[in-house]
Formats: sequence, C-alpha cells, structure tokens
Amino acid sequence: MKRKKYTVDFKKTIVDLYNNGTSINELKNEYGLSNAIIYNWAKLYTKDDATGQTQADVLALQKRLAQLESENDILKKALTIFAKK
Repeated sequence: MKRKKYTVDFKKTIVDLYNNGTSINELKNEYGLSNAIIYNWAKLYTKDDATGQTQADVLALQKRLAQLESENDILKKALTIFAKK
C-alpha cells in the first residue's frame, strides 16, 4: 500500500482548522486522516508563543546548521592540505 504524500500547505490548512475549533473527528471523517497524523501536524506546525517559531522551522534550521558545519569542516581540511604544499 502506498503512503499518501501531503503538501505543506494542506498540512497547515488542517492545523489551522484544528486550531480554530474544528474537532478531530470532523477532520478525520472529512479528509480521511488519522488522529495521530492530525496531532503530529498540529505539534509540528503550531507556532510557539515564546519564540514565534514552529517546530518545523526549528528542525529546518537545525538541518541547515548541520549542513553548513559539515561544509565548513571540509573547507578546513582542504585548507590544511593545500597549506602543506
């Protein structure tokens, strides 16, 4: 059985409906989603009051930071190799 792929916009729309008072059962029946999916999306796309960031934003920033640190390490190693020559 294939997994369904949902767009970020669709996920955010479901979260907005949930945050505006639409019940889980209504969303589940109307869109054919499970409770767990709706709760996970709500956790991922609801903004934190303290930071104003969603968990998805934080995860994307952490991924980008790891990528940049890796690129930085590669450049440092290349610099040491070329400095020896």
